[in-house]
Amino acid sequence: MEFHPLRALAAGFLLSLALAASARAAPFVVTTTADGNNGACTVSLCTLRDAVIAANAIPGSTITLPSNASP
Repeated sequence: MEFHPLRALAAGFLLSLALAASARAAPFVVTTTADGNNGACTVSLCTLRDAVIAANAIPGSTITLPSNASP
């Protein structure tokens, strides 16, 4: 099998596009007004603290608070 530099360059470019797409900013939706650090912000349970920690790890992310949130 012969080495083709152009094919290797194209493969590297496609791999970098795939990796960049997986590192996009994410929306985090707070689902509870309880305070806590569960270690993850999931669809079923996401505290404000968890959302802030998760959003800080992915630049450009957003946090949405529930409509019934109170100070």
